[in-house]
Amino acid sequence: MESFLYLTAKDLYTTYGDQLADVAVIFPNNRARHFFSEHLYKLAGKPVWTPSFLTIQHLFRSQTQLQVADTLTLVARLYRIYLEVSGRNESFDAFYLWGEMLLSDFDDVDKNLADATQLFRNIKEQAAFTDTLEHLSEEQESTIRRFFGHFDPERKTELKQRFIENWNHLMQVYTAFRTQLEAEGLAYEGLLNRRVLERLKKGEAPGFDKTTYAFVGFNVLNQCEKVLFNHLQQTGKALFYWDYDHSYLSVSQHEAGRFMRQNLADFPNRLDKSLFNTFTDKPKRINLVASATENAQARYIPNWLEGLGEPLILQETAIVLGNENLLLPVLHSIPDTVSELNVTMGFPLNLAPVSNLVVRICQLHANGLTTNKQGQAFFHYRYVQPILQHPLIKRASPEAPSVERSLRDRNVFRASAEQLSKDSLLRLLFTPTSDSLSLATTLMNVMTALAEKGCHPFEKDAIPTEKDAIPTEKDAIPTERMPSFSKEEVEAEEDPLMQESVFQVYTVVSHVRDALEKGVVEVGLPMFQTLLQRVLSVTAIPFSGEPVRGLQIMGLLETRNLDFKNVLLLSVTKACCPGKAANFPSYPTTYVKALG
Repeated sequence: MESFLYLTAKDLYTTYGDQLADVAVIFPNNRARHFFSEHLYKLAGKPVWTPSFLTIQHLFRSQTQLQVADTLTLVARLYRIYLEVSGRNESFDAFYLWGEMLLSDFDDVDKNLADATQLFRNIKEQAAFTDTLEHLSEEQESTIRRFFGHFDPERKTELKQRFIENWNHLMQVYTAFRTQLEAEGLAYEGLLNRRVLERLKKGEAPGFDKTTYAFVGFNVLNQCEKVLFNHLQQTGKALFYWDYDHSYLSVSQHEAGRFMRQNLADFPNRLDKSLFNTFTDKPKRINLVASATENAQARYIPNWLEGLGEPLILQETAIVLGNENLLLPVLHSIPDTVSELNVTMGFPLNLAPVSNLVVRICQLHANGLTTNKQGQAFFHYRYVQPILQHPLIKRASPEAPSVERSLRDRNVFRASAEQLSKDSLLRLLFTPTSDSLSLATTLMNVMTALAEKGCHPFEKDAIPTEKDAIPTEKDAIPTERMPSFSKEEVEAEEDPLMQESVFQVYTVVSHVRDALEKGVVEVGLPMFQTLLQRVLSVTAIPFSGEPVRGLQIMGLLETRNLDFKNVLLLSVTKACCPGKAANFPSYPTTYVKALG
């Protein structure tokens, strides 16, 4: 089977040969470039200059001096502007989720080149004449309710009125926010893209210095991308390679071909349409397997690999995780007969034991710390015990087991900082902190101490068991959203992964602290914990290895533009395939379509 990327590489090499250095190949993501390079190398049969490889985001960024800031920095800037314009006196904690939603809205407006003035005016006028906020998702309405205060669920008119009042300020906020960012050389993705196109239209952009720009494997395009594609097409610098199949493209009612039909009409495919009949021309064997649990799906992997027969070419075989939290069970289920594998998604940092420890420390200082009239600090036992029993702490602190045992034997439910600070690591953990910056410093110092201990593999007696449960109290720490670790999972962690996870957590905490300092905003400890968990949840520890060799383990989005002979899809449920849509705009999308 000739894959889409092979056909693309073949066409480009046939056309440009040794002049490929004058070509830039643009992918929606980075994963496809590794497979493309492999095909190109095999086609050439000799060392050749490769084209430049870029994602669409990097292509836009290469045309401007603006830098895309991180979300926390952007929301902090937006918060200050919002207070100045609205005159409200909201805390940053209360504003943050609302600020994220506004930032997403502004990004959507700019990426679709919508007329912001007309958009905000229309929304305000429409809201004044209708008594519904039905275009909002439940999560968005919940965020708005938290921001504006408490409302009777049956009285949506009151919530709507506050929402309308807020929209009255948004054009000023939008304008001032963008002006402030650009004055600092910063931007969000949509603003940067829009500014590049505006400068391009005026002839002020640096220009595109490559002879040819090949856009490979795109699907849904926003207006910024369409305008860029059209500009390069008109200047004779663009080639387009679309990956699709006639089985759904030829049926106008088929949703899978909705955007592709328009793409092919606007930007014709470089490859012949006869190459895209894979679904109908070639027989497929598709098996559906029912599974009681997700872990049972992982345990099915050895049987599936064995059933593929011999010889099994690993690089033509992929295991795709609809739920990426299955990575650990999947890795543990790979049989020893698999000599090589490549994990493309990285190890989720929030699943590492050190992330669990960070959350426990935040809970300790946010909820478990009290002081008496004399100013002496005490920590509640139900927040202390999970830390003392954490495998990393039990391994790094020689006194932690005895301190925990002493508190439990004497039924101590409030322990003083002095009682707990029996060695240097425990002293770091149980030094009282009252603000987010000092807590961030504590976390960084703890990570440094753990790194100095080496983070060796855990001994079996260092792993918490069920008998070491938290004392029975009704208000015990909620743990339904926190990852748990079995003995097998923790024991399986090797030194490099543990050391890297500690380093990554240190980097994340340092980044959040720096963003808070630069943003000049005050954040309470609960909000600091929320921010930290959000960043940890989107951070992954990259695995080293050869990206195009061995059994491929990847997330669903990473399969874009890739073709495999054998594919096992896990967690194909409504919750994961497709997953929950993110970044619903807080306004009806019909307005952006009309004004974009």
